[in-house]
Amino acid sequence: MSKKEYEQAKKYIGNVIYKYRRVKKNISQEELAARTDTDANNLGRIERGEQFPEFLTFEKICYELGIKQEVYLSELIELTKEEK
Repeated sequence: MSKKEYEQAKKYIGNVIYKYRRVKKNISQEELAARTDTDANNLGRIERGEQFPEFLTFEKICYELGIKQEVYLSELIELTKEEK
């Protein structure tokens, strides 16, 4: 994965988490952080695309937001393919 793809992937993951949290579930960042045993500042960095979530954190976030991980990851793979 190139650096550009890596940066796009982080932003994609963050955008999906943010949109599901705010639009579909209407819960605060702090509430999602508490439900997933994640620091709210860390969750903010993930949502802004500054870092990838750890795998266990990613699983917890997907569970709490009702995101199907396999669909989410396949979309991420397609996104990086489109940029080539």
